[in-house]
Amino acid sequence: MNVHTSVTEGWGLSTLEASAAGTPTVSYDVLGVSDAIEDGINGIKVKNDDRKGPSDAAFQILNEPEK
Repeated sequence: MNVHTSVTEGWGLSTLEASAAGTPTVSYDVLGVSDAIEDGINGIKVKNDDRKGPSDAAFQILNEPEK
């Protein structure tokens, strides 16, 4: 799992690399990164003001990897 927790970095190459390798990304829904993540397909986007959101999303992926 790739976790991208920046709310200011608009483009993370790690997001593309993770997706190319079949690895889901958890990220805040910021410009650039949100374009690379299809929610529920190759990762989970969380609201920018939800500070607990990334950990909740990461646990969701770990608890339900088949999803």
